[in-house]
Amino acid sequence: MADDFLRGRRRGIACLFLLAVLLGGLWVWVGRLFPLSGHVTAALPTLRLFAGDEEFAVLPGLARLDERWRPLEKYPRPLVEAVLLAEDRRF
Repeated sequence: MADDFLRGRRRGIACLFLLAVLLGGLWVWVGRLFPLSGHVTAALPTLRLFAGDEEFAVLPGLARLDERWRPLEKYPRPLVEAVLLAEDRRF
């Protein structure tokens, strides 16, 4: 009797987990089909991924922070050394 109860309980927990996964997937799918009107993706920055000189992915940004990568040589050498020194002191 107790064995049947535990087996049923495990089955119930597994069903609830499966239902949660399915509802989460449905939520993501519907959110992609019908984005919120206040969320404008064109105004957000994009994330570009490179392998060497080749760009292999462009992802829409989620944050409103616009980060642009620049080569290290474009920054003054004292600034680079100051940042490295400050980082070294933290560890």
